[in-house]
Amino acid sequence: MSRLLLLFCVLLAGCAGYRSGEVSRAYVEMPPPAEAIARGTPNWLQVPGARLRVELRNEVQRREHQVVLFIVPVMIDPRDRPLYSQDQGARLLLEISAAEAAHFRPEHAVLWIDGQAYRPSGVQRLTVFDPGRQPLTPLREVEERAPAGLSYSLDRAGRHYQFWLRFAAPMPAPKQAIRLDLSAALQLRGQPPVPPIRFRPVPWKQGYT
Repeated sequence: MSRLLLLFCVLLAGCAGYRSGEVSRAYVEMPPPAEAIARGTPNWLQVPGARLRVELRNEVQRREHQVVLFIVPVMIDPRDRPLYSQDQGARLLLEISAAEAAHFRPEHAVLWIDGQAYRPSGVQRLTVFDPGRQPLTPLREVEERAPAGLSYSLDRAGRHYQFWLRFAAPMPAPKQAIRLDLSAALQLRGQPPVPPIRFRPVPWKQGYT
């Protein structure tokens, strides 16, 4: 009995899985290389006067396989499968770190999907923090708010402000034509309008045990 239990524990310890697929990667001006990235890798963009983190998190899994003892295959799944909730609609993570005080008016953001324009139907401030310090929890919003008339003051240079933006559209697939326009939504003091943010599909990979 003890030997069977030991064998079972060894098999569990030697189980591993590998996933791969595609995800939309944001860029400004120059498209990112079509090289595989680790799933969940943060994506930072440099625009005049600020650093932005823009992520749709619309991963589509193209393949998964699992092995035991890290060698023997026990499962291969070649089916395409979205790794996001398909009933939640399009949702975008936006993190802003401005070099000077700025203003963010979410109602003026525009998400273009295959030539169709969508404006935010909801916004939620997730967290506000200074690098190397704990988040300022009183500034977190527990629920989404209607974006009409909202104006967030990004009042401290270098501070990070993180938002969810929800759009009344299905989550786009990585291969669709996607563009984000923040030119009227994010006002950066003394800087030109934020340039168009485009997305291209890039492969991702993930290993797990």
